[in-house]
Amino acid sequence: MELRLCKSNKEFSDKYQSILDANQEVTQIFAANLQGILTYDELPKVNCRGGIYNNDELVLLFLNANPHNLVLFSYKPNQQAIKMLIEYILKEDIEIKGILTNKEHCDIFIEEYKKIKDATFTLHTAMDIMRNEKLIKPNLTGKLVTATLTDLDFVINCAYDFHIECLRETPNLSELTETFKKRIQNNDVYIFINNQDEKTSMVMMSRRLKNGRAVTAVYTIPQYRGKGYATSMMYYATKIVFEEGFQYATLFVDKINPISNRVYNKVGYFTIADSYDYRLE
Repeated sequence: MELRLCKSNKEFSDKYQSILDANQEVTQIFAANLQGILTYDELPKVNCRGGIYNNDELVLLFLNANPHNLVLFSYKPNQQAIKMLIEYILKEDIEIKGILTNKEHCDIFIEEYKKIKDATFTLHTAMDIMRNEKLIKPNLTGKLVTATLTDLDFVINCAYDFHIECLRETPNLSELTETFKKRIQNNDVYIFINNQDEKTSMVMMSRRLKNGRAVTAVYTIPQYRGKGYATSMMYYATKIVFEEGFQYATLFVDKINPISNRVYNKVGYFTIADSYDYRLE
């Protein structure tokens, strides 16, 4: 086996974009993390990206771009390739924050890593990757409107609680505010308003993939849950994705929240893969 590095984002994209495009939902984190990263030459102890080959056949794709986790992709787990990657990371003293990939890859990576170096990996999130290619219309209520800067306080409150409840992390408030200001100005943030003209929920349009678009930051204020608002909001939001010309919508949903899964199922989402986030202590 041979480990082949790419020295820049452009080299990585030129070489592997066809694979990313063919597996868009599963590799969308690769696409997100590639944006704005310095080249490998500039930060050799932080960023590394490339593939591991067996007789010129690609068996493992990897991307480490701090402050993000190491992300992995292959059509089937290859223990020998993962072991080779770990040996390279430790030999070159490359800093990794954690690992983000499917459960099979995570289990192999953690097992092999611990054989070489004493370490503690803590599960941060366990997600299902879902896809919607055909909308199902539920019983609808309320309306979805594009957020404006006058809605910023509401949006920030929802986004802050979303990070704590769903992502299990406390965000930097000033950074969060700046991010959502830009998102609002780009018309990516939507607010759900019920029939009593109350703001109950928010949703944000995220990554544009080759044929689809990701939806994220789906959040309903606790006192408004269980009333069908989230289901209606997801129908309207997904409808916007299709109206923009995309073939499908995709999102990540917490495995430990089956209520959310049922909400998405009601409007046509189905699970296509899993995604586990382990942090290296």
